[in-house]
Amino acid sequence: MVLVGRTLEKLAHVAGEIEQRTGNADLAAVHIADVADAVQARAMVTFTINRFGSLDALVNNAGSAALTPIADHSPGHVEQVFAANALGPINAIAAALPALRDAPDGVVVNVSSMAAHDPFPGLGVYGAAKASTEAICGAIRNEEPSVRAYAIAPGAVETPLLRSIVSEADLPTAATLDPDTVAAEIVACVTGATDLDPGATRVMASP
Repeated sequence: MVLVGRTLEKLAHVAGEIEQRTGNADLAAVHIADVADAVQARAMVTFTINRFGSLDALVNNAGSAALTPIADHSPGHVEQVFAANALGPINAIAAALPALRDAPDGVVVNVSSMAAHDPFPGLGVYGAAKASTEAICGAIRNEEPSVRAYAIAPGAVETPLLRSIVSEADLPTAATLDPDTVAAEIVACVTGATDLDPGATRVMASP
């Protein structure tokens, strides 16, 4: 697998965790890219194929959010939110589709958000951007019959991103989803074990 992101330190940390859990130092490769840039998205695909010989699955799991009411958004902030949450996944998909068509069972999994369906106050623009990742799965279903595509829309997940915008006093851990629960849904989509129809979204409510 290839771990892609903008920060080497974070990617290296995750790669180290994978090696520790599996004992396989070659299982995860690291590639620095901002897929909001179409050129970097294509380079990500090239790197993956050169490293592993093929690209079989694409998981768009990046996200950027801040609690900002719609009326307080500046144009620059709106662009930033959409670049990370909408443009990046679309660029990655466009770059990956030729390789996914050639894969025996090419698949795209987009991690959306409950905010795309019922935005928490301050997450309206974030939710609008994430909604695009669900719509694009329907487009893949209609345009690319050989490629499966799914979206996962979890509620609050206990992650550093969540805690950067919401305190535990305001949202206790008991009211959040375990990241492993979301990961299991993603794995089921990749492996074909899901009961979702291609193009569909799995909405995962918080406890």
